[in-house]
Amino acid sequence: MRLKFRIIFSACVLCLACLMTVSCNLNVEDKDYAEFINLVNIINENEDGTKYHFLTDNDIVLTPTVNETELKGARNGQRAAIYFKLIEGQDAHTSKELDIKLFDCDTLVLDCSTTSIKTTEELEEFGDEPIMVQTTGFIPNTTAKHFNLYILACGTNIRKQNFTLVHVEEKDNVDEIHFFLRRDLGTDEYLINQWHWISCPFEPFLDEFKGKKVAIIHY
Repeated sequence: MRLKFRIIFSACVLCLACLMTVSCNLNVEDKDYAEFINLVNIINENEDGTKYHFLTDNDIVLTPTVNETELKGARNGQRAAIYFKLIEGQDAHTSKELDIKLFDCDTLVLDCSTTSIKTTEELEEFGDEPIMVQTTGFIPNTTAKHFNLYILACGTNIRKQNFTLVHVEEKDNVDEIHFFLRRDLGTDEYLINQWHWISCPFEPFLDEFKGKKVAIIHY
């Protein structure tokens, strides 16, 4: 049986101006901790990965005050999940450039292609390997350009697999737009289960979003 979850559209989901609504508070008792998680693009400032900043889907620049984490081998523009806190004294609601203290950077964020089909019968083309999606707490995380999901999938090198967010037109109704997250092994093979972030771009479907209240992703 395939499961699904709903993402309720609001001004914040498609808004490009707000940082806090696309980050998630990870509040703990320790005074020095990561307050937010955000899915971003890495912008390299040199080739050895020792100087960089991040660009959010809201076009806000996040700059680590001390680059203690080297991002060797990271591609310019590559997606990443960062865990950080804001440096005090900044207005996060209006500023387009913010200084942060970076605690961790997960560069193994999976890519996801997109397509649109007429009927569910066409889904077989995009694979039918099982996927588990964490849907508790702050996950899934919706930014201004992506559905960001935390998924469990089996493999040896997960980047060799193919993930596709498929819009199925026949499933839509007046209020809902329906997607299927599909996976095929590609050149990979089964070995161990691994949790990874995956960023599914929804900009190709903005015209289809018009008038809808809910996005439903089946997996």
